[in-house]
Formats: sequence, structure tokens, C-alpha cells
Amino acid sequence: MGKATSMNTIMIAQQVVIIAENGHSISSCLRHHLEHWGYLVESVNTVPNLRRYLQSQSPALIILDLNFQGDGLGTFSKARAIQPNLPVVMLAEQGRIDTAISAMRMGARDYITLPLNVERLQSIMSDIAANSQTQQSSAREVDGHGSLMIGESEPMQRVRNLIEEVAQTDAAVLILGESGTGKELVARHIHALSQRPGRFVPVNIASLAPTLIESGLFGHEKGSFTGADRTHKGWCELADEGTLFLDEIGEMDLLLQPKLLRFLQEQTVERVGAGQSIELNTRIVAATNRDLNEMVRMGQLRKDLYYRLCVFPIELPPLRERMEDIPALALGLLRKTARRVGKSISSLSAETIEAFMEYDWPGNIRQLENVIHRMVILCRETELSFDLLPIELQSTFLVGNLQGHGEFKQDSHGHASGANRKGNTAANGTQLLDAPRALSAMEQIEKRAILNALERSNMHVIKASLLLGLGQATLYRKIKRFGINL
Repeated sequence: MGKATSMNTIMIAQQVVIIAENGHSISSCLRHHLEHWGYLVESVNTVPNLRRYLQSQSPALIILDLNFQGDGLGTFSKARAIQPNLPVVMLAEQGRIDTAISAMRMGARDYITLPLNVERLQSIMSDIAANSQTQQSSAREVDGHGSLMIGESEPMQRVRNLIEEVAQTDAAVLILGESGTGKELVARHIHALSQRPGRFVPVNIASLAPTLIESGLFGHEKGSFTGADRTHKGWCELADEGTLFLDEIGEMDLLLQPKLLRFLQEQTVERVGAGQSIELNTRIVAATNRDLNEMVRMGQLRKDLYYRLCVFPIELPPLRERMEDIPALALGLLRKTARRVGKSISSLSAETIEAFMEYDWPGNIRQLENVIHRMVILCRETELSFDLLPIELQSTFLVGNLQGHGEFKQDSHGHASGANRKGNTAANGTQLLDAPRALSAMEQIEKRAILNALERSNMHVIKASLLLGLGQATLYRKIKRFGINL
């Protein structure tokens, strides 16, 4: 089973292509090209294997030999019965083109003839990837991500005000912010408020191959190059009267930037192979986590393109700068995730919220959403409890509380210091041992965090101390104090 090491075609992310054929040399040829374009390739040689795969995985498409196991059309019907919307491309010898066309009437996406025409294969893969981007994005409900816009902090109020100011204009918008701050959500929100009748078409520039971007953005005419057997509308045209969202705009190849600049200036496109321009009314919203001013200075981004894109900038705050929004944000994400997973979980414990507030969230809202998703999967109650948190968050919370309470302060050697040492001191300086008592709520949290760290480090105290950010001597004392058996 091959794995790709680079992305050289139009894809949202690395996706799987299944090749279902009888083990001929064409399979290795297909694998070579698909992997070169960035796909992961799986080969199956029996119908039961194909059925098992489709029952557990969702590939990008199947390339299915019409002769597969003696009944390619029957296999096609069985595959579509399991995944009705799965794109299937039929692989046909020259003498079986009529059968391939019959398969297309049954719902196949396209067909490839033998011997293999690589440019036609590339064109088909480009079209399928483009349709996949549009369909997946259209299928997302805006309110499904609406929880990411929750928040009454001053930074979020500024963002909402800017969105409302610019939404119903035609101005180009540049959304700036760290990864995971919700840039696509803001773009969708702008489109929803714009009242533009056209579609919202998102394009991730980082996932586009330079060799295919012109056709992807601007389209091509039938016969404009080998393998172009149909007219293809580009994303600029698909977004006519709507919004074209160019995510990761800072990744656009320098040689392609003049073509985008021309579109921004003239609002016209000329499909590859066409002799005339098409006038459009497409609103451009771009986004990046890079410093575009620095890119201009370094010669990596055209200055005139930057000015065209940055008519109305909106900078999104990282989550660490809007911590007061976390309780409401976490609850909104919990409700959405629990609904999606099919669990009745309605709340987060106070300790969980406190741990969220202690963490600085380098991955921003996307990281928070992923953490909550994991906790929901693990949760067997109606509340997300502290012990479901990843060890990193538990440790951050524990260390924060240790440093915030005098009795747990450490000196430079990791030892408890002064009045913080275990036990109380009598008036004459004699050390008095504390009487046995039940653990407080905070101590119970500490104990759980220590147990989790020990379990994760296979009961290795030094490794556990590093995970927790504690001195080894301090950790040993707490292990003894809490009665933890090593």
C-alpha cells in the first residue's frame, strides 16, 4: 500500500483512491501517477475486500476496472449501494467504451480508456477534487460552526462589528490570524450577511498544484489541452454573484499571482483555450496566517496584489486573548459535538472549565474543539469531568494551582520552602505532623493528575515529574502523601 510524500494536485488534504482491478500492470502505472499527485492509493482485488473497505472507510473515489472479477458493472452497483455518493471512474479497454458509457448512465463519474492517457486522468482527478471541495463546503451548515463566533469579549465584539460593516459591500476582505482562529467561519459569516445570491466557494491555495491552479481558478474549454474532453468552469466563475474564499493566500506561487491580480482588477476570466473573456461579479475574501508585509519585503508576494487583497483587513484574536469567552465557547462546542457523536452530555465540570482557562491554547479554537471531541468520545456520564482532559491540560492546571497556593511553592531545587513544608510549626519551632484527613477537592484533582502522569510514563517518576512540571522531590512527597503505590 503506497503513501504519498507530497501534494501535487488539487486536494483538500491527502485522500485515498481505491484501485479495483485484476492485478494487471496498469495498476502500478495508476499508483505511480496518483501518488505523485499526492493521493494515498489502496489496491483491492476481490469484491469482499472492496466491500469491507467501503463499510469502514470513505475514500475520495474508486477507479474500477470494467473486467473486475468478471463483473465490473455488478461491482459498481454493490459499491454504490454502500456509499451512494462515492465517485467512481471506470477503467475500460478501447473495445468496451459503450459499456463504460452505460456505467456513466448508472451514475459513474467518468471513464478512462486503455492505454492510459495521463493528461486525461489528471483532468478527471482535478475535476473530482474541485467538486469535492465545493460539495463538502456547501454541506457544512453555518450554525454548525456558529459556536466558534460565541463570545462577548472586547476583541470578538470588534470582529463582529467589522463583519457587519463590510458584509454588504463589494470590498475585498483579508482575514488575518493564527491557525485555528476560525478564518473560514468569518468568511462564511461575511457571505451569509452579504445577501449575495451566488455561492460561497472556498479554495485552499496550499492544496493546489501550480500546474493546475490556472485551470482550477479560471476553467478551461473542451479541447484546450490533451484530456480536456469537456468544458470546465473555474472557481471564480462558480462563485459569480457570490463569494470566492481564497484560504492560505500567502502560499500562492509568485508566477501565478499576476493572473489573480488581473482577475481582481478586471473582474473577468478567460478560460484556458477560450478566445473571449467572461464578465463576473465575484466577491473575494482571502485569509492567511502569514505576515504578508514581510512577504512583500522579501519579494514573495506582489505589492500590487497585496494592496488589492487588503482593502478591508480583519484580524482575528488568538484564543489566549479572549479567555473570558472560553466557558460559553466550550459549552457551545460541547453541545455541537455531543449532538454529532450521539451522546447526551450537557455540561462541563467546574474543574474542567478552570483547566481550560489555565491553558494558553496554541492551536486556538480548533485545538479546543479537538480536545472537547476527544473528551466527548471518552465520556460515559452527562458531564465532561477533569480526568478526561489530556495530560498536558491537567499538568498545566496542576502547576498553576501549585504556584498559586503558598503551601505548594517550591524553591530552586524543587523542595517545599518555609511555611510551605508539610505539617505545621509550633510556637517553639517544633515540627508537628498533620492529623490524617480526607483529601480536599483540589487535592483530589492533584492526585488524579499525578496518577494520569504516572500511568502515561509507565510509573517512571522522573518522566512523570517532567510531564507535570514538578521537581522530583516534590512529586515523591505527593506520591507518599496521597498514598499512591508505585
